[in-house]
Amino acid sequence: MWIELAQIIELGVSRPTIFRKISRGEWKAQDAAVGNLRRGRPSKEVLLSSLPDELQAAWARQNGADSADSADMDDVSGETEQKHEQKQEQLHTLLLRYPAVEREAFLAEAQRLAMIVESYMSIKPKQQRNSQTGKLEFVTAVRALCLKAACTDAAVLAREPHRAKSPAPHTLDGWARGYAKDGLLVFFRSAPAQVSTKDDRRRAEISSQAMQWINANWRNFRNPSHLHKALIKRARTNKWQIPSQAWTYRLWKTMPEIVRTVHIEGVKAYTSRQAPYVPRDASDVGALQILCGDHSLRDVTVRLPDGSLVRPWLTAWQDIRTGLIWGWTLGLVPSSHSAGLAYANGVRTFGAQPLARSVDDYSSYLYTDQGRDYKSQLWDGKTIAIHKHAMRIEGGLEVLRVQRRVGFCDETHLKHILARGYNGREKPIERTFKDLSDWEQNKFKEFCGRDAKNKPDEWVKRWHQHQRIAGAKGGKQRFDDSPFMLLEDYREHLAGWIAEYNEGEHTRMTLGGATIVPLDEYRRLYTTHFSISEEALSLLLMKAESRVIGKNGVSLFRRDWSFLHESMSAHKGETVEVRYDDGDYTRVWVVLPATASEPSRIVEASLVTRSGLLNPNKATLKTIAETAARERKLIRDFNFVTQSRLRGETVEDRVAAALEQCVEVEEMPQVAVAGGGSETARVHQMTRMDAPKIRAVRPRTLTASDAASITARADIFTETPCRGRVSEFDFEDED
Repeated sequence: MWIELAQIIELGVSRPTIFRKISRGEWKAQDAAVGNLRRGRPSKEVLLSSLPDELQAAWARQNGADSADSADMDDVSGETEQKHEQKQEQLHTLLLRYPAVEREAFLAEAQRLAMIVESYMSIKPKQQRNSQTGKLEFVTAVRALCLKAACTDAAVLAREPHRAKSPAPHTLDGWARGYAKDGLLVFFRSAPAQVSTKDDRRRAEISSQAMQWINANWRNFRNPSHLHKALIKRARTNKWQIPSQAWTYRLWKTMPEIVRTVHIEGVKAYTSRQAPYVPRDASDVGALQILCGDHSLRDVTVRLPDGSLVRPWLTAWQDIRTGLIWGWTLGLVPSSHSAGLAYANGVRTFGAQPLARSVDDYSSYLYTDQGRDYKSQLWDGKTIAIHKHAMRIEGGLEVLRVQRRVGFCDETHLKHILARGYNGREKPIERTFKDLSDWEQNKFKEFCGRDAKNKPDEWVKRWHQHQRIAGAKGGKQRFDDSPFMLLEDYREHLAGWIAEYNEGEHTRMTLGGATIVPLDEYRRLYTTHFSISEEALSLLLMKAESRVIGKNGVSLFRRDWSFLHESMSAHKGETVEVRYDDGDYTRVWVVLPATASEPSRIVEASLVTRSGLLNPNKATLKTIAETAARERKLIRDFNFVTQSRLRGETVEDRVAAALEQCVEVEEMPQVAVAGGGSETARVHQMTRMDAPKIRAVRPRTLTASDAASITARADIFTETPCRGRVSEFDFEDED
């Protein structure tokens, strides 16, 4: 049966609502007869059976007296009864999901909410416009019903606790619309949805092949516009159905932030800004037990004596526990050598790191990033591909070259910790560098900015002024008027800032937010002063090469440069470790392997100056003559069997004794100082770079009375003879 729009309007439905339902396909409509025109166009008629049940019932009550439509009314009533039976079956099915004890509680709760919804439907008007904001707001009666709709049944709340909250007025309004259509089903979760026969136009249509192509290739594009353009070209070729560009843009915006960061900016940006990190607590660390080191390109432009402008590199080591800037150096190029110089500065200024104690399982550590300067063999004896020959130590001793790694950490019994790559939070020294940059920005007009793109206006002005000075005539003296300070001036300012930093108060989050003074904390915790001799420290931090001893010693730097020492004669043809300093090419230090007659030792070899034909070099002639004489004596007086072999010592025993790390503890007298304290005890760490103190055994003086007291022993011919021991030096243990 078809009814006119005017009849539906009489039931309380507005005309926009009617046309919206018709356009969505919820109500079925057709054009009326030709004679029924509205503004020159045929009006619409709506199929009665497509209307909701409540509207059908209302229309039936209003037009029940018409006998002409009795047949249609019977059909409508039949359809209504059928739908009512279906709803009863659905309600019964939903209640069967709950246990028998809870079914009555949920049914009673649904009936209670139904009464509240009927009260809500009787309220008119339900909304009023606010005079101040101009927006529609629900009236007070509606809000009171929302408070009343909160569930108090314990059985219902045990399964669905969210029912204890009062629903919003919009939720109550939705219940009212759903109750008019589905009855009590609207108050149960997972109610069966009405299957629509019409396609859902809200979802964009896309071919499955297009979706697979997007998932496989979206990472090749940096923005949604380029992705959609490429998708259009593919779709034209393969006849795909694709959505609009707005769909691609909305989908791109839903990408998680971490995925967008990695995709657009890279893994380094993700690790720096968003990657999780382990917060550290340094309360269980001792003073100087863990030193954190790194290079930092400073944000200041300085001038060299030749007039060139550079940005200096700071290499620093900071104590994790106290925050003390322990050692530092300033240079032009960061390297493993500059890291070594900074470490030596810390040893000289504040003392060395505590020695390892195997009994207490105590070790000291170096904490660095994964830069190539800190992964070279200088530190841990390992070789990496990108920095294979960085300050390597080949090892002159056979046991060192075959059985042990050789590196700064192994020489000083330190352990090496590498931070995760590109994560500034991993190393606490990064925060110190940030504080230094803040100081430079406020202190110097030569501050060049924290990145290469943004330069301060003052710096740009000074740079142009320096360029004009450099282009003017006047020789080197013209650079005295340059607006940029010298490197040495910046070094002095930096030394002052580091001193103030060590003496100032700092809040340490790694110590639970405590405020400490690094220098005072260092003095309180560093109770034993550890030291390394200057000679050993210099050798440890020198550059090292591997060379074969030839006729005139080892050749280094140039093919015609030879370095010779008289003790190298017995080791010709052997590969040895050679250490040198870039500031002095006139001498090198050679680590000689152990022999049957003497332990391993380090000798200083001097440069053999070339001698002229007409004007011979007397020093060179003397050196060669003495070396030749020593070699002739060695050839003539060589003993096939030595005293050490008579004692039963092997080569491994002698080399192991030479490599044994000795620690000399010097007990300092406890001297009272101001404040009731005592002077710090000092410990000197011995390394293989320290020359052993060997003194020949002085022969005892035999007097006449001693000779007269000697008596002959006859038992030496009857007892089992024992092997004797010859003491060559006084440092050997006596039995």
